[in-house]
Amino acid sequence: MDSALAKTPCTTIWNKPTRVTCCRWLTNYDPSLVRRELGDKKAYIVDNGLISALSWRAGQDKGKLLENLAAMELRKQGLDLLFIKGTQECDFVVQQPNGAWLPV
Repeated sequence: MDSALAKTPCTTIWNKPTRVTCCRWLTNYDPSLVRRELGDKKAYIVDNGLISALSWRAGQDKGKLLENLAAMELRKQGLDLLFIKGTQECDFVVQQPNGAWLPV
């Protein structure tokens, strides 16, 4: 073992600040950026197992788990996601390379 590392207190090695993200937030689609940022948000948990462990009721709702899984897979592909909620609802809206928004 490196002698410098052996003399380093464990707190110096293990207490490094880390960023842990348990959920991803989607914003409500609005052409106005200000209304989009100030509007409603939806949270998606990064792991369905975590949802099931934290909430028995949410773990039984297969539709919620499927929507959460779809959101996480779309985010893994690097897509910028929004949702639409109003008179009609769309769970995911994706921005295409040409700037147009596509409901998924």
